[in-house]
Amino acid sequence: MKTIIGKTVEGFENAIISENKESWFVDIRTGLEEAEYPKVIFTLEQIIEASGRFVTCPFLNCDKLSIMKRVTI
Repeated sequence: MKTIIGKTVEGFENAIISENKESWFVDIRTGLEEAEYPKVIFTLEQIIEASGRFVTCPFLNCDKLSIMKRVTI
């Protein structure tokens, strides 16, 4: 059973972070499936930071939405 945690991910304020005994789960609400992070490897702070950097732009003047469109196509 998962429990929802009341934390946010910068740039993905509608993200849902949840946990069970073994793992953290992050759904950044982009249409991709949620990511699972084992608690024995990752802390809550690490998964929030990693999720906030999920989409990085290697080019100047691009935004997360345009990159997400390219990632999901």
